Amino acid sequence: MDLFKYEFKRALKKPITFLFIALIIFLGVNVYTEMSFFNSKIKYNREIPGSYDVVGGSTRSHIEGNRKFALKEQKHDVVNMLDNLVKYAEKAVDSYEKGNYKEAYKNDLILDMIHTRLFCPIDESELLKTNIIDIWNELLPEIEYDTFKSSNSEVILTADEIKGNCVQMKYRYEIYNKGIRYIDNYSLNNVTFIYNMIDKILPIIICLAVVLISFNCISDEYRLGITKNILAQPFKRNKYYITMALANFLAVFLIVVGTTLILSLFVGVISDFHSFDTPILTHINQWNTLNIKGMDLKEAYNVTLQKAYLGPVEISYNDLGKNLFNSVAFISFRKFLMQALSLFFVYTFLLTTISVFVSSIFKDKIKSLIVLIVINAIGYISSYFYTSIFNIFSMGNATKIITGSINFTLLGSFIVLFIGIFISILISTSYLKRKDITG
Repeated sequence: MDLFKYEFKRALKKPITFLFIALIIFLGVNVYTEMSFFNSKIKYNREIPGSYDVVGGSTRSHIEGNRKFALKEQKHDVVNMLDNLVKYAEKAVDSYEKGNYKEAYKNDLILDMIHTRLFCPIDESELLKTNIIDIWNELLPEIEYDTFKSSNSEVILTADEIKGNCVQMKYRYEIYNKGIRYIDNYSLNNVTFIYNMIDKILPIIICLAVVLISFNCISDEYRLGITKNILAQPFKRNKYYITMALANFLAVFLIVVGTTLILSLFVGVISDFHSFDTPILTHINQWNTLNIKGMDLKEAYNVTLQKAYLGPVEISYNDLGKNLFNSVAFISFRKFLMQALSLFFVYTFLLTTISVFVSSIFKDKIKSLIVLIVINAIGYISSYFYTSIFNIFSMGNATKIITGSINFTLLGSFIVLFIGIFISILISTSYLKRKDITG
């Protein structure tokens, strides 16, 4: 019997495998339930929030106060800009309520440009113009960009806020230009479900699945004679180790990823199938540097109005402008998914090589399990508290790596993972060459 086929089938038929499939389904249902709960509880409109704030929120009274002051000071250009804020906000809300989403996004984007233009410091006026002039001329040709002159008397936006606004306007322009409906982290559709599963569930699930499915793949052979005939055949020990690692890795990867993608189909049927062309935040230095200065999401949680979403991507509003402004890019969700799965593919294989090696050390599978749990617990917890340190367990945070939420790039992550795989296989095969694994 072929050893690979035997071990692959054995991994798939283990009782723990079926429990893991049930666990992934359970967690997937929880993710969907959480999305559904927040989607129904958040009352304000998340697709054109700026326009709704102007039309029905406190922003309207603030604008009216500024308008009265500008009239008193005879600043007619300011008055005109404030009037345009209200005008395009009303047009956006009207278009949205009529179901004309593309027109609503256009008017809401115009509102954002006018607002940022109106309250932009003089020192940042050229930066703002460089970033939005093409969008302005396309969407708002009837108003000359230079009609309004910036002055520090109206300034309420900092330089980092200007940069953050520019990134968000470019994102909304991508949405408008592609004719895609805007979604955020709690929108109910297959895209946000997959994103949330990759972000919140799969990193820890992969660790658990690797440990619990492969911890006894070799150590169990000391207790059970089920592979005695196979082990008696004349083949190299390193081939045995690599075959066991490949079989268990493939079983884990197919179980975790396959179950998640099947769940996403059910979510799409129940709620909505969203476009895989949806833009996802990333940065241009993913493949030409090992690390970057990313967004500090933990700090953003503790600062009022700093934690936000750009589509389904969680961002630090301040760091978006401060750290990522000059290297921001957008990729389709389709490309994001391929990058995330590629990272999970290599990450899962590395963890499996370590797990199979530990399994080969101990005759007692319980000892093997305990050692693997300790290794994974220490690695996973340290990756959470020490995000700036290269740690193989940090490489499972695919969404945070791709979106620039931590300091590692895809290049740096893949290099660390491949080096880890090389070292793990080298140590494991060297050890097994000197050990009789038949018991």
